[in-house]
Amino acid sequence: MVQARNKKTIRLSIQILTTYDQHGTRREKTKQGFESIEKAERALIEIKAAILDGNTSFVENDKLTVQQLNEIYIEASVTNWKPTTKRDHLYIMENYVLNVIGQNKIKNINNLVIQKKLIDPLITKGFKEGNLIAIYRLLNAVFMFAIKNEILDRNGFLRLI
Repeated sequence: MVQARNKKTIRLSIQILTTYDQHGTRREKTKQGFESIEKAERALIEIKAAILDGNTSFVENDKLTVQQLNEIYIEASVTNWKPTTKRDHLYIMENYVLNVIGQNKIKNINNLVIQKKLIDPLITKGFKEGNLIAIYRLLNAVFMFAIKNEILDRNGFLRLI
């Protein structure tokens, strides 16, 4: 369905029922801000094609935050970790990452967000390059886990450092 939201600026939005999850909750995908009907129709076709291909995970995980993704990652990985790995991961994520970008949706995380909200403030606090790389590697591991498990369909910050 393509709708005109504001006739003066001609901003369009699309909304499509995609699936019901295992709990019977209705899942919908919406996008807005299209400048022409053609662009809105193209986005609608792309969503429908992804659904027909069986790729509904991007809809189910559309509102997932970085903090929720980290919890899923820890739950899946903790059995393979040594106690010090778990302690280090929790410490770094809680003290440096989650308090800054933990409430952001994972679909909105990209190079610019990581650089401006996470890396730059740590540089101004005097963190060394090795510490920044360690923080980035932990965050990268969480997002790579999401990609491998089809929670995300891309890695938006692959080459940050």
